[in-house]
Amino acid sequence: MNKADANFSNPDHYKVCGQDSMKFLLSIVKANAICCEEAVYLFNTLKYLVRYRRKGGLTDLKKADDYLTRLQEVFTVENPCDALKSGKMKKNEFIAKLEDLKYRAKSNDCGYLCVYKDDEEIAQVTEKFQYSFAADTIGFLSLSAEEREQLFNLVAEYARTPIKERE
Repeated sequence: MNKADANFSNPDHYKVCGQDSMKFLLSIVKANAICCEEAVYLFNTLKYLVRYRRKGGLTDLKKADDYLTRLQEVFTVENPCDALKSGKMKKNEFIAKLEDLKYRAKSNDCGYLCVYKDDEEIAQVTEKFQYSFAADTIGFLSLSAEEREQLFNLVAEYARTPIKERE
């Protein structure tokens, strides 16, 4: 790996006392046994706090504050790893629940069931692997906190359902 590649994959603004902070941040997320949305918000809060002096200054502090606010919105005292238990939701049940919430679903050629609000894709659930889904940052985060929580929980339950049990 040349020096330019090394700087791209391990930039100086993520180093603390000469050490890569990304591994440390991941260990914090893992040690807190948190899952999914909460983990994203915690990780990004910490990431922006680590780098603000060396990269984005006040903008990074504002981003950290935004992610901390989102973390506070989704925080519960329940065990977040309950999300790892297998779900039991058929595909037609998932689609019906999405439609009740005014979303629509459509399979694409890449093996994903995509979730749309109006014409904007806001989430994807893989139809090939259990526990795998993604939320489009712009579309998903443009939803209200209540809509995000409701959709996230629905998509997570479907993603937890074993592939063979979805049909």
